[in-house]
Amino acid sequence: MFVNSGWSHDQLEDRDMAPALEIYREVKTIGVTWNRPDIEAEIACAISVILDEGLGRRPDAIAEIDTAIVHLGELPSLLRQKSKVLGHDGRHDEAADLLLSIEETVGTGSALERTLALRDGGVSAAMAGRYNEAVRLFQKARAALGTGRPELATGLRVEKALAEWRAGKMADALSTAADALDAVAGFPPTSSKQAERSHLYSRGIVGLFLREQQNGDKLPAPITFGQPSTIELESAELIGAELKPLADNWRILAAVEAQADLDVGIDARSMAKQTGPLLLEVEVGVRMNRYGSAIKSGNLIAGLRTGAELVNTLQLRRKRVASGGNRVEAVEFLVAIPSELLDDAGSREAMLSVLVDLITWQVTTKKGLDAEFYEALDKAAVSIFGRHRAIDRLLGAAAVPECVDPASAQIVVFAGGIGILAVKVQQDPAIRFRRDMMAVAHAGASFARGTLAGMVALLVIEGWKRVGEQQRFMLRNPMLNMPAIDAIANDNSRRSLSDAAELLLAARDTVHHSFSESWFDFLERLAGAK
Repeated sequence: MFVNSGWSHDQLEDRDMAPALEIYREVKTIGVTWNRPDIEAEIACAISVILDEGLGRRPDAIAEIDTAIVHLGELPSLLRQKSKVLGHDGRHDEAADLLLSIEETVGTGSALERTLALRDGGVSAAMAGRYNEAVRLFQKARAALGTGRPELATGLRVEKALAEWRAGKMADALSTAADALDAVAGFPPTSSKQAERSHLYSRGIVGLFLREQQNGDKLPAPITFGQPSTIELESAELIGAELKPLADNWRILAAVEAQADLDVGIDARSMAKQTGPLLLEVEVGVRMNRYGSAIKSGNLIAGLRTGAELVNTLQLRRKRVASGGNRVEAVEFLVAIPSELLDDAGSREAMLSVLVDLITWQVTTKKGLDAEFYEALDKAAVSIFGRHRAIDRLLGAAAVPECVDPASAQIVVFAGGIGILAVKVQQDPAIRFRRDMMAVAHAGASFARGTLAGMVALLVIEGWKRVGEQQRFMLRNPMLNMPAIDAIANDNSRRSLSDAAELLLAARDTVHHSFSESWFDFLERLAGAK
């Protein structure tokens, strides 16, 4: 305390640290005569802090510690300070290595000092991309803190959640983020700047998960390691941040859980936190993601049930947007009589598109379409909706595509086109073109686009690659039209739905078809959405 109090006020009050450095040079000369290695180590650390944080002379700050290590040995306090300076200098691998070498002994005399040392090591490990080590260090830092300082402990939870997310441990990351939301509910954001920071970053980590799930790594991360657990002075002023209700953040986290095809209890926990109407846009996201996961699972009943929930929610949104509302009571999301969605002209096509999604997913799998699949889909539909004429008409079109009336509803035409058997598709490029046009058009507008797009694109592009290799002679003007198709089909980096749309545009003159210009206008828009 004596050693550090000599410079701390200079640093906190943003004064010139050069005079303090000169004084500490004298202090060091005096301290050597005391034969107290512990005091000498603290003085060396103080000088290093002044050089690093006060004067920005990091090479000198490291040299000061290296000299002390030669004289006093590799004391934990010295290695801890050197690790800090290396981290400040961006040398995170080296900083992490040093801290890891003393993680069992560093700062054992003070719970807070040990917490901060382990936390700094976690930050350096994370910044070096060593996320599993970072997770362990952040966990140990929170354990070292004990039951005190709940605001700081929450910041460490957020750091751990971010490290788990970066390590690809999504289930752990979601659970840890949920624990952080639980923790901040225990103290008001206005109690201190540290509390406000914890509230901000506990909400922020949920937003980061959602944003990265939707955009990948295309956008800069709004949170970086070290920010959530930064120590705030007790005297620090609040920034007066506007905070969204924690209940909404819980539901956003549930949307992330559904998108990730996980069930770690977030949805149930989040619903238990709700005390009022739910935010419609968030609930659309939750159900959209849950629906996509159900389609991917191949579970027909789950797909139809979650599809009905999604269609109902979209109907609620349409009605509430028209009336200016954006929140709905939880009970209104329940689908008591699913068949009513088929009876209502406003939701019938959306509900039937769920069946086409299931058919499309089956087409893209190795199993393919057969009588057994249609029987299972019919049985699943009856179990949820009862026997319904609209479903019978659609499944009939999918099972017997050649009998589909071109004047039928578009969703029925989609079903007939996508339902063409693989053996017929493989025999004739013109039939393949029709099936692929229907599949791409449907996937482009599907509620499950995120799930179907990649699989449909692969189906289309790989199929036309085989056409180029085995059926070129069956095409019109192959010398003119095939180079553009080959360019996409033979480029393994081009497997998106927009690539498939571009390929079909290139293939439009290779076969006889009856598609109107409006179909190709849609493909143009889809191909341009890269």
